[in-house]
Amino acid sequence: MAAVIAVPLSILLGIVSVLYNGTWVDRTIGLVTLSAISLPEFFAGYLLIAYFSVAHFWLPSSATVSDAMPLGQRLIVMLLPCLTLVLAVLGHMMRMTRAALLNVMASPYIETALLKGLPWWRIVWKHALPNALSPIVNVVALNLAYLIVGVVVVEVIFVYPGMGQYLVDHVAKRDVPVVQAAGLVFAAVYILLNIVADMISVLANPRLRHPR
Repeated sequence: MAAVIAVPLSILLGIVSVLYNGTWVDRTIGLVTLSAISLPEFFAGYLLIAYFSVAHFWLPSSATVSDAMPLGQRLIVMLLPCLTLVLAVLGHMMRMTRAALLNVMASPYIETALLKGLPWWRIVWKHALPNALSPIVNVVALNLAYLIVGVVVVEVIFVYPGMGQYLVDHVAKRDVPVVQAAGLVFAAVYILLNIVADMISVLANPRLRHPR
């Protein structure tokens, strides 16, 4: 759920930041994302609980779900931990998208497209973004791996019954086989996502598919 929100939003914000490079829009997006990066996820989670649950009673502070809950109620309950994870990964992916696009925008073929009179948005979307896809895919894969492996603290804060909470509970019980199995699952997912990111990078960049 956090990845579905964070990945397209970070890429969109990165593109908007490049389109309005140097303006107040770019500076505002940079300031917000830097602030999000600076906040540890547990601190961001407690801030969201204090504002949305304690101060205004808009959302529940606990994300405990069960099989009997309807989908709508489950989504509402999961909203605060989802927002916490989005804040944790959004800034990194957005800034990497912006940096990769700005690096491509300095290429000679982009200047040629500008001299031909192509619209700025079309140059960014059709010419710069495909060539900047490789570093963007890598940073997205790393953050997706973090969303799966690094959710232990967030799940404990919001009492969400996921793998992270399961791991913490069995660490407290000193159940070594369960802890080893959970660590093996986390490591396998992390390695698999990195392999997928490398494969997509090769497919997206023709220079990596052909010998020099």
